[in-house]
Amino acid sequence: MGRHYNRQRYWARSMLGYGTIFHAQPNTIHHSLAEIEAKGHLVGVVTQNVDSLHHKAGGRNVIELHGTLARVECQSCGHAIPRDEFQAMLKSLNPTWVQHIRRDVTREEERVKTVIPPSHTSPGETGSVRPDGDMDVALDFAQFTYPPCHKCGNEATVDVTMATVSVKSVLKPAVVFFGENIPPKVKEQAAELVGKASGGLVLGSTLTTYSAYRLVRDLHAAGKPVWCINKGPTRADALLTRKIEAPIQEIMADVAEML
Repeated sequence: MGRHYNRQRYWARSMLGYGTIFHAQPNTIHHSLAEIEAKGHLVGVVTQNVDSLHHKAGGRNVIELHGTLARVECQSCGHAIPRDEFQAMLKSLNPTWVQHIRRDVTREEERVKTVIPPSHTSPGETGSVRPDGDMDVALDFAQFTYPPCHKCGNEATVDVTMATVSVKSVLKPAVVFFGENIPPKVKEQAAELVGKASGGLVLGSTLTTYSAYRLVRDLHAAGKPVWCINKGPTRADALLTRKIEAPIQEIMADVAEML
């Protein structure tokens, strides 16, 4: 996000793919964890996902290690706005791009339909929404416009090239990109949750990132049991009390019902 063209590309792709992320609904796992928490058997959830589905499912104590796509934050003053509000700004500034998003009235949700101009099309190429909410498309981003922070940036006329917008007023999704550090406050919250827990349960994670592995390591060091439901090896296999390789949704639904 440090260069103007990179921001053009990211926000253009994000605008096209946002509908899929925004309208995503919690699955059985999210609902089961929320139910178990409501019954008092779970002190909280630490997730590496950025889709906020645990919140949608009714989770009360949810710590998002890598942030959330639900907000956009200024890299200078810290001012934050809802992502759907920012989406409206992007659409207003880029009306010609809105044609790439169609409204599916029958289901009352935004669905994404990528229309790739012939000059940019490769045989068999299609658009797909990536996990962080942006769509992988082959389009020319040179004329795409994004707004600066309206609190500390220039609130006057937004130049179509955004050449006058300084880095200090750049807006960025409230997520931890690859290579960035997790905010200290989030680390503290996760560590506090681990301290309160009598044990840990890892669901569908290889624990490759150190931020997640560290929590399992701390639980193990404190003599607390750590169970894991995941298909395939994890970074913390040697620290696990028990590991189950089975479909997570079926198991969690049964656990929530039994408790």
